[in-house]
Amino acid sequence: FLQTEAVRAAGLPAAHQALVSRADQVEAFLAASAATLSEGSAFKAVVKPVDGAGSDGVSICDSPDEVRRAFAALSGSTNVLGLQNDGVLLQEYLRGDEFVVDTVSRNGVHKCVALWVYDKRWVSDDAPVVYYGMRCLQVEDDFAKYSGMIGYIFGVLNSIKLTHGAAHSEVKMEPGSVRGPLLIEVNGRVHGGEGTWLPIPQECAGYTQISALADATLDPRAFDMIPAVPTGLRKRGAWVTVRSNVEGVISAIDTLKMDQIRALPSYHSEYLPPTLAPGHPIIRTTDACSVHGCFNLINADAAQLERDYEVAQAVIDAGLFAVYPVHQSPSSPARSVDSVDAEDERAVKRQATGAPNVTDMRMLLAEAPPRPESTETM
Repeated sequence: FLQTEAVRAAGLPAAHQALVSRADQVEAFLAASAATLSEGSAFKAVVKPVDGAGSDGVSICDSPDEVRRAFAALSGSTNVLGLQNDGVLLQEYLRGDEFVVDTVSRNGVHKCVALWVYDKRWVSDDAPVVYYGMRCLQVEDDFAKYSGMIGYIFGVLNSIKLTHGAAHSEVKMEPGSVRGPLLIEVNGRVHGGEGTWLPIPQECAGYTQISALADATLDPRAFDMIPAVPTGLRKRGAWVTVRSNVEGVISAIDTLKMDQIRALPSYHSEYLPPTLAPGHPIIRTTDACSVHGCFNLINADAAQLERDYEVAQAVIDAGLFAVYPVHQSPSSPARSVDSVDAEDERAVKRQATGAPNVTDMRMLLAEAPPRPESTETM
């Protein structure tokens, strides 16, 4: 809330919003923002906690009554970070794609080290914002739009006085809007996801937000050499989440489908946690906090990358896991996936050797990234 108000005070475009803690304040927001919330004749508003992560507690509401119910459910509850939601943020719903501008700053000099577009999808009423993945963008594909978005975020960082360190800023660009880019929020930290996406900017740009942050802290001359905008990427990349449409205890993982993804021309690396194995519980994916790993896709051919991205998403949507209910005995689990015995055998071997359930360990890069030679500025 304070970020958006600081942006507005700086004269930059900002979304309509209100910070509320009482039902009468909700009614005041609905009345004052009626025209904005019903733009295009379809009512839409966002209700979310003031603090949080991974879209926890975020509701996209299609009517004033849904706003009221979402406020009542959120007010006073405890969020994913263990914090109590004493205040609730009401905002206009910003239409269009959601972008991420990852930056590193030193002494007020900002560098955009990666530009992403999220792939968030509505799956069901109880899973309205499911993270399917994100694509690393080439600024040159729409230079006016993307460089303008980056410049806007640099102005946002100035308005909230973020002069040092990493930031992970989310912004929307409404189709046909004259307002330009609009801030969702600035997270004063590095990009999340446990860094499982790091191979993508490393391969595409030759550096990452982590290496740039290290340079800003330890090697100012190297930081100065990083371009203000990441142009001239060598490759393109996409991050695909591993999702589950079932819940229970894993009885089998469909290794044929997993291998189908690994055989894609753009496949580069993956992260699967050790607990993603038969005998371990799994929850249904409903938001960013309930994804179960990722695949990193990288290719110099944009068309091939896009084809592989769609194939990977379709394979995952078809289902990777068979489960039995938590109360059912694991000695006789339901078997509904091919090659179960082979997967179980591999799981036993992993348990015997202590090896992690990670097929590809290329997440750790053997060589240090080359220093960028460009000194481009906005």
